[in-house]
Amino acid sequence: MKKHSLPSEIHDIILITTKKRHQELVDVYIISQVPDVNKFFQECWQKEHMNYDILERHIYEINTSTYDKLDTLNKFYRYKLYEKIRKISNLDDICDAETLAYAVVNFIDSIDKNILDSFELASYSYRELLQVQRITKTRLTRKANRYRINIRRILSLSRDDDEFQLSFDNDKKERYQQIKFNGYSVQDSINRKIKNNRSRDWSISQSLNQKGV
Repeated sequence: MKKHSLPSEIHDIILITTKKRHQELVDVYIISQVPDVNKFFQECWQKEHMNYDILERHIYEINTSTYDKLDTLNKFYRYKLYEKIRKISNLDDICDAETLAYAVVNFIDSIDKNILDSFELASYSYRELLQVQRITKTRLTRKANRYRINIRRILSLSRDDDEFQLSFDNDKKERYQQIKFNGYSVQDSINRKIKNNRSRDWSISQSLNQKGV
């Protein structure tokens, strides 16, 4: 009986797949010899990324007042601020945490006190802000939005890239959709107003074009 040989292309594919599988088994074996696999991966990650917990520990040791001010800022803005300071200080991505901590302390000392005082209000989620407004009986939404604008300017961050602001807006929109009057939600009213404003603006622009303005 004649023995058929595999085409060279298929033979190569099988050989490559076999070698790849063998390497995977070797990798699994090596990792299995590590006593704490999670710790192993965490240490590998930390070698390539700044560990913010260690950084903030250094900040606390250098200046507790600076630490307390930063602690009022939510993590998204805070970590973006650390990266901003690292870049303007010309430090490497994997720079020494203590070196960056000193740069952070010096930077915070140079920021206007009014900006620092705005950190807490700017960091409230929409639900948290509603609770504060109920307690203080004061409208704070616009002020909080204004504070976040100032923080974005410091961070050179666009509104579209502001994950915290987007989350705030989504929570607010969801809340407005739940509040209804005569079958229509508050969000329906807002959407209708936006649509009417766009229609008005389009009519004005068309009129100006016809008059050659």
